[in-house]
Amino acid sequence: MKYLFFDIECANCEGGNGKICSFGYVKTDEKFRVLENRDIIINPRSEFRLQNFSSKKYIELAYPESEFLSAEDFREHYPEIKDILKEEELLIFGYAVENDAGFLRSEFERYRLECVNFRFYDVQRLYCKSVGKPLTQMCSLSDACFEAGIETSCVCHKSSDDAFLTMKLLEKITEVKGKSVPELLGETDRISGTLENGEIYAEYFKNRNFIKPGEENLIRGKNKDDYKNFLRRLALRSYKQKATFSGIYEHRHFKEMVVLVSMLAERGIGYTDKASDADIYIRKPQNAPGICSKEEYVKELNLRKNATRKIEIMWFGSMLRTLGLTPALLKEKAEDYERILTEVKNETLPV
Repeated sequence: MKYLFFDIECANCEGGNGKICSFGYVKTDEKFRVLENRDIIINPRSEFRLQNFSSKKYIELAYPESEFLSAEDFREHYPEIKDILKEEELLIFGYAVENDAGFLRSEFERYRLECVNFRFYDVQRLYCKSVGKPLTQMCSLSDACFEAGIETSCVCHKSSDDAFLTMKLLEKITEVKGKSVPELLGETDRISGTLENGEIYAEYFKNRNFIKPGEENLIRGKNKDDYKNFLRRLALRSYKQKATFSGIYEHRHFKEMVVLVSMLAERGIGYTDKASDADIYIRKPQNAPGICSKEEYVKELNLRKNATRKIEIMWFGSMLRTLGLTPALLKEKAEDYERILTEVKNETLPV
């Protein structure tokens, strides 16, 4: 049996789609003796957007952008990454690993590549369970290594170094517990998952499929997963503009949002949940109670003297008329939301 630890860095994750710029991994034997340690540099074929709202970088990658941009893209590295993940007698680990599995899924979809199916184990959750830390207080890899007394002089955000630290953390857990990796995995529940045929299934999210009575149209649980996947697929299209919705309406109208977002997409208007990235802000219906913080933020942005552009504020009713809808017709179309989700999931995606 061998162990594989991997980590991924992305140029950006806009639209929920990770544009991978490095795939780093460490392969060991059962005694944690390193057999391979490698960082695969990848051209993301996308812009590097690693900034917060104040345009100050908060992530510094391990290599200059020019090195990433001179490398081959994910399509060229796909065969070797597939071989790495599909090696027999291999256990695969990562830290908050479902995120990295999601980045791989995004690239498989973007480049129309066959999904590489594999099972993964999350060292982040294993560490929290081993020290009795609540899963609501999960810490970063560097913090976990500091708490465990592991030297962290590696290069931050270098994929192979983060993979190495993940390996050292698992090794430390086995030492403290006095148990082998198979023994730890056998007695610790809800730390594994799979990437299978384009879907991520994680044991620790197994209750998300349950929807409480009265919450069938809320964006939570399975609805939230379906909505995120739907938006992620649509984000791979090209758009002239982007629109964002009042959260007061959006989060309580899952089925209607599927209809509205898909109809806007057909007209060349994409979706964003960030007001700062939007060209259009769509207000809640007039009869909906509450004050939307996103709307206040949009108004504030529009009033700034140094604003380079204005965000159009559109009434919900005006948006319906633009799409040729009435409230009654929207409600009727919303009953067919599953068909729309299926069509978007199965459509041919652009590279």
